[in-house]
Amino acid sequence: EKLGVVNDAEAIEALTMGCTPEEAGLAIEFLRDIDSPGGSLFAQSLIKIEPEVYCLNETVASGYKQTLNLIEVSLLHHQKPLAESTLFSDIALRMETDMTSDQLKLASRILNLSPTVSRLRNGSVVMCSWKEFLGRGAPSLAETALHLLGKPSHIDEIVEKVASICEETRMPGK
Repeated sequence: EKLGVVNDAEAIEALTMGCTPEEAGLAIEFLRDIDSPGGSLFAQSLIKIEPEVYCLNETVASGYKQTLNLIEVSLLHHQKPLAESTLFSDIALRMETDMTSDQLKLASRILNLSPTVSRLRNGSVVMCSWKEFLGRGAPSLAETALHLLGKPSHIDEIVEKVASICEETRMPGK
């Protein structure tokens, strides 16, 4: 469920769904041709709420921004990665009420899309701005893990090492 929030890749996929590879290529070329030099085609018809993240209307944008703010406040307060369940419990405490199922769905969607926060494979949620995680998208973390392992490894071993890297990382202010 998209909840009225999409990123560039999902929007392009929706426009090219059911197309042959050749048709999809033509659609993407067409989108590039009509793309304005000042920004994304999607930003012209949707509301940009973060880089490459858009929503359908102001109500959804407001909910996204509020929920993202609660996630950021909680992570910054703890100054360390939090398990998703711990994060959501902390947000509920700050709101002084349980999160509704719609709020939980939106928060989970934010963790999937946002360039501000990231859900690691081990389930921990981090701020992407923390220096320990700058440039530490999945490819970078996997490369670091492989380097530390010192040999070709199975994906499960790499994931385990990435999790240990994230647990060992000294967070800001600690």
